Amino acid sequence: VICYLQYYTGVLSQISISSHTNSTFIYNFLNFSFLFFLFFVALAAGTRINLIQASNGQLMSSLPFSSDTTAAASADVNSGLISCIRFSANSRFIASCSGRFLRHWDLKKRALRNTLQNATGILNCLSLAPDGYKCVSGDSAGVVRLWDLKHYSSTELTRVATGTSTSTSTSYNPSLYTTTLDPILSIDQPLPNLVSTPRAASGDAVGILGLWDLTACTQVRKQSVHSGGITGISFSPKNGRLVATCGEDGRLCLIDTGMKESGPSAVAEPGRVSLTQVTFHENAIQCAIGDADGNINVYDWRNVRSPLCSVRAHSSAVVS
Repeated sequence: VICYLQYYTGVLSQISISSHTNSTFIYNFLNFSFLFFLFFVALAAGTRINLIQASNGQLMSSLPFSSDTTAAASADVNSGLISCIRFSANSRFIASCSGRFLRHWDLKKRALRNTLQNATGILNCLSLAPDGYKCVSGDSAGVVRLWDLKHYSSTELTRVATGTSTSTSTSYNPSLYTTTLDPILSIDQPLPNLVSTPRAASGDAVGILGLWDLTACTQVRKQSVHSGGITGISFSPKNGRLVATCGEDGRLCLIDTGMKESGPSAVAEPGRVSLTQVTFHENAIQCAIGDADGNINVYDWRNVRSPLCSVRAHSSAVVS
């Protein structure tokens, strides 16, 4: 543990790290000089967002989260529980989802820009584009939605009717061949300079990996990868075709989405415990995964037979 900070007596539900890098903003798994952490915590007196400088633990600013008092927000019992949060690439904006509501924040002004309501279900996950004005989300109704945060509008993406790739899970998955919408649990976008057209990848509750064209607003691929829900998904920072997934079945998979009929390029099975989150290292060779028992493992994709290191980080599941 490099450092340990305690700011709350309540539940810390989400954390996100700024990806803005220059001579001051440098980070990797094992060493950093300066980090921006975005802390979300639900307290009895309300919810707040704290921006913390991790090099010295200094609280830089605090944003009131529970300022939305609209009738719709008040009626949504989940509107105060933050399920996902993401920085824009330049660290100017953040987007958060709680219940059916997506909130867009301007960190330069330390202010909430707008609150948008999802029409189809509770928002489980989101991915914010580098410019901070486009966002893609997945919800409990199985809908993937593209948001225009500059003009405050959204578009529901169209699913394909049948499977377009062979199953690569341990068993046949009938969900590939139906139009049933299972909840979307995870979603991510590749860096825009790595792909010819904007795209996103999603993971649902039955182990289906979906690939989405964000220009045509349609699904272009779905593939069975896990025998349980896909709880984490992350694009390679150096190859827009490669995506890492982890799931409730305890498997970590690397998928080449550019290949037509492809199983995972690499598979690791750390144990029988459910995996909860995955993220690539900036070198694209390593990744970190969290599990339901609070462990964090770091793997090298060149040899996934055993982790590079393992840390007992928490007493309960790693959630972000």
